[in-house]
Amino acid sequence: MKISIEFGYYPGAIDCQVGDIRVKTSPDLDQTVAQVSASAGIEKGWIYAPAACSRDLMTGADSEHPYSARVFGLPKTHVLEHSSADSDEHMSFLVWVLGFIHGIRLTETEAGFLDATPIEPGKLHDIVLLGSNTECKALEHAERFWHDQSANPRVPKALTAVIHAMFVAQYPPSLSFERFIYLYTALDGCYFVHREMQGKAQKRVKHSERVEALCKSFGIPVPSWAAPNDSENIAANRNETLHEGLFFDKPLGFSVYGGNLNSDTQRGNTVLEMQNLVCRLLCAILDLPDTTYITTPVNDRQMHGMKL
Repeated sequence: MKISIEFGYYPGAIDCQVGDIRVKTSPDLDQTVAQVSASAGIEKGWIYAPAACSRDLMTGADSEHPYSARVFGLPKTHVLEHSSADSDEHMSFLVWVLGFIHGIRLTETEAGFLDATPIEPGKLHDIVLLGSNTECKALEHAERFWHDQSANPRVPKALTAVIHAMFVAQYPPSLSFERFIYLYTALDGCYFVHREMQGKAQKRVKHSERVEALCKSFGIPVPSWAAPNDSENIAANRNETLHEGLFFDKPLGFSVYGGNLNSDTQRGNTVLEMQNLVCRLLCAILDLPDTTYITTPVNDRQMHGMKL
């Protein structure tokens, strides 16, 4: 069936067509970008949720609370059309993947942002897109993935959850344990998606072996913190954090990753490496053609090129 939706927020033009899919830029894009850029609550390319407000039903007076609304919306900037879409979920999946490729949260919902969101592309991954027609190519891969997994709709749904977990882990004020929990969830989500795609007959592996198994499946170098027999395997930290409420021997929020007195800077980068690895696993699962990117180092803050 033919479906057309508006989505955003994206501050640049996207006009492309691939097969039954077409993306158009709204004619008032420049005005919308100027409006958003002039908004309060912007810092370093991120816009934060406005203060929560409520209205007194008796007096009609509005009052502002000393905490944020958390969930908020931004203007739509583009239109996605599909002449043979399966469902609204199909359209939503395409928007999620397009946002992932551009490193910015995109949504078709009225209030699809949580706490804060980038208003500049490239903030949420370490990818530099190379070549031309990247949007068309990204949508082509997303469309193929959707149809390949049509027999198991849980797969694309879980993949969007991985993208979301990776995105919300990067909320700038997040504490170390919060980033860790979101990113561990994203890695475990990658394992779930890959296992579902391979068939449920695949043998289950322990938490401590899952990241290693994923890396080996896609030819990605295994980080030291993912080695099953390594004392710093993240599965042990996951168990203590989720089951004991202790993050490196401190109540949640009172310790950074590795412990407050840990002088090992490499260990302190584990959360960043988890984030970078999630990004590479998503590209591998979506079967994006540039396999060079997925083998690039995860232990740096550099941007890495990828050609779709």
